[in-house]
Amino acid sequence: MDDTLLERLRRIIGDSSGTIPPVAPDVSAVRADFGKPPTPPKEYPVYRRLEDVPENTIDEVKRRIIEHEKFRPVATPDKIATGKPLTVGYGFTGKRVTPGMTMTREEADAELTRRLGEFVTELGNRRIPATPATISAIYNLGGGNLQSSGFAREMRNKNYEAAADILTRLTHSGGEVRGGLVKRRQEEADDIRAMGNPLARLLRPVAK
Repeated sequence: MDDTLLERLRRIIGDSSGTIPPVAPDVSAVRADFGKPPTPPKEYPVYRRLEDVPENTIDEVKRRIIEHEKFRPVATPDKIATGKPLTVGYGFTGKRVTPGMTMTREEADAELTRRLGEFVTELGNRRIPATPATISAIYNLGGGNLQSSGFAREMRNKNYEAAADILTRLTHSGGEVRGGLVKRRQEEADDIRAMGNPLARLLRPVAK
């Protein structure tokens, strides 16, 4: 140990000998909590309007979507989804996206906000809290997949561990497991687990 640090420790505990006496751990708090019923999961609000969602939640989900989807100024086939459908902006698809369609970043930002409003409403109608993880998941997977996979049911029942496990299996596109989807689902699953256990993110194994 560094001599300066050792001297500081001696002054703090009032010891002038050359050694630091062992300190017995205080286990009284642990004993007091032992046998108490577990704390119920935190209640997360359900929203049906984008304007009701906290601004920091919207900012975070936008950051995630833009990071994962990247920006496409011209509509091109989605290679991960075997060339279909066409996608433009931040992963936008649908009948309004046509071959050769172009979009500026400003237009993409406005469209992203509009679509997030739709997805927040859909989450609310399914009684699922709107968090960065759930909005990101429904944006990428669609409400139908979240329902058919059992994710929506587990979220409504506050079975966050089970819901997270379901997400980690939704990593296929075009019949193959996609590395980008694995990373995205793991990020969402970590957040979902933390809803029921705030220590879950700290306890998960470090990816190699």
